[in-house]
This record gives sequence, C-alpha cells and structure tokens, in this order.
Amino acid sequence: WDGGGYLELLSPGAFTYGFTITQPQGGPLDLPKPDYSWERDKEVVPLVVSITPEDKYGPAGYDAPDTAAGTEARYIPAGQSLDYRIEFWNKEDAPVPTQDAVIEDTLDPAVFDLRTLEFTRIGFLKWDVPIPGGQTIDTRIDLQPDMNLAVEVKANFDPATGKIRWHFHAVDPMTGDYPEDPFAGFLPPFNPQTGFEIGWVEFRVQHKPDLASGTQISNQAFVEFDFAGDISQHPAPKERPWINTIDAGTPESSVLPLPAIGNQVDFSVEWTGEDEASGSGIGSYDVFVSANNGPYTLWLDDTTGTTAVFNGEAGSTYAFYSVAADNVGHVEQPPQTPDVTIKILPWHNARDHRNVDDHGDITPIDALLVINYLNSNPGNPLPPQPPFVPPPFYDVSGDNQITPIDALLVINYLNASPSGESEQAARGGAILGSSLRDEPTVLAIPSVSRLALERGIEEQSQDVVSQHRDVEENALAPEVNHFVSGSVVASARNEFVRKWGVSSLDDDDDLESVLSLLAHDVGSAWWQSDD
Repeated sequence: WDGGGYLELLSPGAFTYGFTITQPQGGPLDLPKPDYSWERDKEVVPLVVSITPEDKYGPAGYDAPDTAAGTEARYIPAGQSLDYRIEFWNKEDAPVPTQDAVIEDTLDPAVFDLRTLEFTRIGFLKWDVPIPGGQTIDTRIDLQPDMNLAVEVKANFDPATGKIRWHFHAVDPMTGDYPEDPFAGFLPPFNPQTGFEIGWVEFRVQHKPDLASGTQISNQAFVEFDFAGDISQHPAPKERPWINTIDAGTPESSVLPLPAIGNQVDFSVEWTGEDEASGSGIGSYDVFVSANNGPYTLWLDDTTGTTAVFNGEAGSTYAFYSVAADNVGHVEQPPQTPDVTIKILPWHNARDHRNVDDHGDITPIDALLVINYLNSNPGNPLPPQPPFVPPPFYDVSGDNQITPIDALLVINYLNASPSGESEQAARGGAILGSSLRDEPTVLAIPSVSRLALERGIEEQSQDVVSQHRDVEENALAPEVNHFVSGSVVASARNEFVRKWGVSSLDDDDDLESVLSLLAHDVGSAWWQSDD
C-alpha cells in the first residue's frame, strides 16, 4: 500500500489490478505500507498478447501480364464500385488467441464519394455475416457450441474525416464481460496448412464522378490486436496502399486503307487503334464486313491481332470497319460509314491471272478465249456485264478492262515457258515461238470470230471484214506496240511487215491483221495440244 488509498494485491501467477479502498466515512484507511521484502509475495508476469499480420484487397483491375509486382496500376473503368476486403489473422507462433481486433481505414475525400460508403460483410473462421448496407455495425456473433464465447462487432464511419473503425471484441456469452479465461479468444493462431484462421471486413464505396483517366485511387488500412498500441506498424497491404487507376476514355480504331479496286480474291486487311495515353490500352478488336452493300456481319471477334487475310469472291464489293475495346471494357462506337471499301475485279483470276478458263494449266486456249472476246467486242474494253459471270477471266492484266494486252500476256508467258513447265504450256510456247506461216489463213475455229486478213484472202467475204473496221486505233495500237520486244508479238510484227510491206501498226486494218495472225497461231496451238 502506498499510503495514498491504493492497495496493491500480489499473489503468485496473478494479473495486477489497481483499486481504491475507503472507510465508511469516506476517508482512506490507515493501513501500513506493504512490505515487498518478501519475494514470495510478488511475481513478474510477462505480457501475453496475440500478434497480427494483415492484408487488404480492392478491385483487381487490369495490368499488362509483364507488370512487375509492386508497380501495378490496376486500371478500372470510370463508374466502377470500389469493393474492399481487409483480412487479418493471428500469427502462427502467437502464444494466445485474439480477444480484440481493431481495424481502421481512412478514405481520401478527394477521390472517394464518402456519402456512398456502405458496410457489406464481416466474419472470421466459419462465421460469415453479410451486412445489408449502412454506415454503422452493432452486432453479436454467438460462437457456441464451438467455443464458449461471443464476439461483439461494432463499426462506425465519420463522414467528416473519412475514418472507418471496426472493433471485434470477444466476451463471455452469459455476462458480456471479458472471458474468465484470459487465454480465450475468437481467432486462434494461423495454421498455414488450412488457411482457415482469418477474420475479415468488407465495404463498398464509389469514387467521385468525373475523375480523369490516369487518376490513382489509393487506400490502406491498419490493424491492431489486443490493444497492443502498435496499430501504425501494421498496414494492410503491408508493401504500399492498394492502388486502382481510372480509365475514363473510349478507344479508337480504323481499318487501314485498301485499294478501291483489287484483283486478288484473298487479300490482307490491316487495322490499328489506340487508347488514351493514360488509359489501359487496346484489349481487342471486332472487325465487321459487308458484302455487296448487304448488312454488316462480324468477321473477327475479340481478336488481339492487327492483320488477317480475307477470302473474298471475284466480282464482289466489300466494306470493312473495326470496333476496339480497351482493357477495362470500354467499347468504341461503330462508325457511320465504313473505314474502307474494295471491289474485287470479277474478270480477273486472282489465283492465277493467266489462267483465263480457270482450268488446269495455262494453255493456248487461255489466249484464244481473250482474242475471241476482243473480236466479238471490237473497240469496247469494258468487261461483260451481268448476268454474265466468270469464268472465263478475260482481264489478265487486272486493270478492269479487256484489251489486246490481256491476250498478249498469256501468249508471252507461253512463249517464254521453260521446258520444266507443264507439257501443254511448253508445247504451246514452242508453237507460238515458231515463224508465222507463209500464207495466213482464215481462222477455222468456230468459237473465234471469223476475222481474217484483209489482204491476200480472196475467200474471206468483204462484209465479214468490214464489220470489224470500227476497231479503235487509240484503244489498241499502244497496247499492241507495248508488247513488241522479245516476244512472239515481235515475230508477228516482223513477219507482217516482211510479208505485206507495212511499216507501222497505225492502221485499223493492220491491227485487225495482227490480231488475226495471233488468233490463228493460238488456234493452231489449241488444235495441236488437243491431239
């Protein structure tokens, strides 16, 4: 006793409490001071408390797969609720279970809309208690018969400061006081084999509206067990606050330009896109296509690539546009008009442009088909109109016109075919490469217009020849003259000049004659290749 009205009772193994003893009249008792010389009357009692690890989780958000730990941005879309969970557990080597756990968290009013905070869940071990919203908690969880305990849980929120506080308090279920057993508690030391011995609190809050992309929302809680006085030393998460980053913008994308006219049925389509510089980045693309002004259909769904080969059809027109989605789910609005439009030439064989009949190898018949069309449509370079459809693929050059150049491309190919090429192509080249006949004759193949040389062919009627007099010089002469070097056309021209003394191809009749000679050669090769 210290003489001031306080009596200290000491007994082996007991905790020390202080209290006041008074006389009935209200004055202090006149008691002698205690004699501490007897060591048997006192004992040093070590402080025994539980030990807290803790952690906290918020929205997982998006980060690139190669993001280093500790540098996560965790992008979330603007408007997403922020659901947080704080976990706490008693260290596995703690000497006693936890009797009291205090969790504190402070929300930054600059980024959080404090009016929207609501508690959503509390629990520990097998007891999981949903909370129907609100900003206060006052409840009791009865642990009987598993443990002769109850846990009072109280929580409150101060909207003026943004501070949240939870308190888990183990009590005697009968008295509501601390358990008689000082070693009793609701949260035993953590068992890493089961991972079961944890407690948790959860809450939800909205961020402030109109936060710009790139705005970071950070939050960190603190946990203390058994009033150890070290709450500031137990942050959750430990390493740094839980961070989420706002992505408020929508990505943009487009299909890259294509030629307005294409001569390949299988062609590459490319697209590109970008998100805001402070956004989460492009996640995927949808690419849509329309055929011949029909409805748009989804060609590629959620692709992460930026190029693909489209398999089209000759004669069709295709329109494309892309729609980008970023990594938090913002989706670009479809454009009002397509990004690109391309028409695949219907009369050009995109798989092998010299294979006019689209059958087997390239043979003299391919050149013959073009010549037949030219003779049947003198002066008209336009390809056949609907309802006609290929094959034959008359447009060998891919310029969407049918002119002598198309026949000459096939003839030159056959003339230059090496012996290693197909038998028919090699034979056709050998035939076409020979000198022209001394006396050109009228074409004898029924499928070819019966155009013949005007000069020296007495049996060819004048009316058949005259119907081809409208061959346009400007349309044909430049293209014929273009293929005079190192080809069968050079031989044809030289032979024509030698035989008829013509020094140029500027005359309509000369042009008709050259075409006839070529047609005759091709026709002869056709017949021989069929033998």
